[in-house]
Amino acid sequence: MTMIELPVDTTTTANEEILQLEGVEYLFRFYWLDRSSVWVLNIYDQDENELALGLRLVVNVSLFGRFQDTRLPPGMLLCSDLSGADEDPRVITDLGTRVILAYITSDDPVLSG
Repeated sequence: MTMIELPVDTTTTANEEILQLEGVEYLFRFYWLDRSSVWVLNIYDQDENELALGLRLVVNVSLFGRFQDTRLPPGMLLCSDLSGADEDPRVITDLGTRVILAYITSDDPVLSG
């Protein structure tokens, strides 16, 4: 099993990262919605084709769970609350500090069982 903590820039309300997951590059665009106090993620392939839009970053939920697109990374994307309180990010700086965004690779035995 390999878990990769994904980098997130919380110094701005909108940012993007090009991330390589299991040999494929993806564009992750993050947006902080101040009115709702939530982080939202859009994921695109390397040609900026939409793969998953409007993913609200909540803890302990497979963020790819409701998507069937085989172009998405084959592993699991989830947020985890390092404090143990299982609370979603509520302020802009929670993500990347108290709450991490992690990718679990597809070779994890839990995912294949």
